[in-house]
Amino acid sequence: MEKRMTGLIITGHGQFASGLVSALELLIGHQELLAAVDFESGQSWDTLMEHLKDAAGAMQTCDELLILCDMIGGSPYKCAAALTDADPRLTVLYGINLGMALELAIRCRMGLDHDAPALAGEMVATGKAQIGMYRSEPEKSDRKGQEDNLR
Repeated sequence: MEKRMTGLIITGHGQFASGLVSALELLIGHQELLAAVDFESGQSWDTLMEHLKDAAGAMQTCDELLILCDMIGGSPYKCAAALTDADPRLTVLYGINLGMALELAIRCRMGLDHDAPALAGEMVATGKAQIGMYRSEPEKSDRKGQEDNLR
């Protein structure tokens, strides 16, 4: 399969999207085919929808677009999902985190050798693998050794 040009649109509640784009640019520099669409407090559904349409329209040269949402069920997700009916280039991925977005941005910049839905499926597995927990184990103290050091 030939390499495809894929754009990324990140959307979410508050400044989630612009914050994620800022973090990505800190890590890998400016990305041409990357846009942030924030859903601010008091903003209407219609305004959010227009901003998403504008972001997608600005990427007309892309073969495919991935819209990366912060969570399922929220207004950004619902607007993005509604747009897929009108634009067959769109695939929506929800529950995005920085690690997933970073891998997507790098792979999209290099050019894809498969389609956006397949890549989105891979990112679901990547996202799950990046979630975990770390907890340090308290060091066991050797009282006798500490007392010897005081003498």
